Amino acid sequence: MKKNIILLSCLAAALTFVSCKSESDISTGVIASSAADTVDKVNKSVWQDTSGEDIQTHDGIIYWQGKYYWYGLDYSQNLINGGSGGFKAVKCYESEDLVNWTFKNNVLTANSSVALNEADVNNVRVIYNKNTNKFVMWMGYNTTYMYGTSLSYWTLRSSHNKLYLNANLCATADTPYEAFEVANSYFTVNGGAAITSLFVDDDGSAYCLDWANYNNSWRLYINKLTDDYLGVSSNVAMLFPETYVGRSAIVKHNGYYYLIGATFYGDLDNGANSMSSADGWLDYHFTYYDFYRGTSVSTPKAYTGVMYCSAQSLDGPWSGLSTFGPDYEDYEFSDCFKIQGSEGISYMLTFNQWDSSDLSQSAYVWQPLFFNKVTQTFDEPYFDDYDTITIDAAKGTVSAE
Repeated sequence: MKKNIILLSCLAAALTFVSCKSESDISTGVIASSAADTVDKVNKSVWQDTSGEDIQTHDGIIYWQGKYYWYGLDYSQNLINGGSGGFKAVKCYESEDLVNWTFKNNVLTANSSVALNEADVNNVRVIYNKNTNKFVMWMGYNTTYMYGTSLSYWTLRSSHNKLYLNANLCATADTPYEAFEVANSYFTVNGGAAITSLFVDDDGSAYCLDWANYNNSWRLYINKLTDDYLGVSSNVAMLFPETYVGRSAIVKHNGYYYLIGATFYGDLDNGANSMSSADGWLDYHFTYYDFYRGTSVSTPKAYTGVMYCSAQSLDGPWSGLSTFGPDYEDYEFSDCFKIQGSEGISYMLTFNQWDSSDLSQSAYVWQPLFFNKVTQTFDEPYFDDYDTITIDAAKGTVSAE
């Protein structure tokens, strides 16, 4: 309660240009809803839900029937945080204003399926299928017993901690917050890919973005999903060989598709370990089992910020990657979600500031995505490290200072 009062005072001062913020407050920023009494989020900090518990989710957000649902792993219990037994739960939170979040349910747990008993899960994404009336969850899925791997689960835990085999698994539910049921056995995309996000186009077609090795060269793929969203039907585009694009998202605006992604540098197979302070996700994401070489690789790359490319069709041609936003490397791009209301649509970029020593204490960073018209037909996206962000979820508007 005291924290809210402090933030309210600072927000009021910011709006009247009378500063009460410390230097650290200015650098982190305040996220508020349109109702001032709900101010309680500060960028680059761990956020709490309406019960005062730390929010444990660093993945995707969807909108359904006037509310937003946020999904992610419980890192305080998950394998990659050093806990025993691997995956524990995917958590779901609900909000009407995108500032106050209520914990709803552990929508997927290690007891949801035998396939999840000794496994690890990453990059949870959920989309809604209007044809089947199902909410479909995709996730990276890994277990050390797959594909004839000779080392046992526990040997790998001790000698190759955070090993990833880059398989995938889907689960479905009738509502966004009830228990999801595993809908298929684990499978691989592009011979073993890290799924980074899902995208649903205006016509209801769905796509996954994934990062995989093709003919000894890493690429970012855009794959069209089957009608039930439970598998891949075809490859649409294969982009940026040897560029190392991590978590990515597609935004459709004014006739263009914008692909926004985290980027990394260096030779994946021979480069040095990550020099980024935000390498909690990198460490486990880039430790994987290479199906093409039959070996494990443990050389995470340094995060180099966010870049984007654009196209008028998902199959291209796509522009080259362009530098995007401020040059900050202490928090890593995660996703971009749509805020839709009575007066329009806005977009919010989400980032994670990973704490490698304790992933459950990894901080959140949100920054609005804006567009500048640079030609008659093309709008250029941009964002900055704003001091104060105000969201009016009912109207679908965002303002920033």
